[in-house]
Amino acid sequence: MALQVAALEGRVDYSDKLLDVVYNCQMCGACDVSCKYAMDMEVIDPINEFRIRCVGKRPYPACP
Repeated sequence: MALQVAALEGRVDYSDKLLDVVYNCQMCGACDVSCKYAMDMEVIDPINEFRIRCVGKRPYPACP
């Protein structure tokens, strides 16, 4: 979540590594379960929104 906020605020660039992490997320909800257990925090919606913004900023390159 901190990395998402930093990217949205322009403190971190939308690098290939960041996009690799974002686009390889399977949106399975495992992080949502553990965050709700530990911190009562919603994460799926912000992750999905960040992914949408990543596509707008710098689409993931097509597979060869």
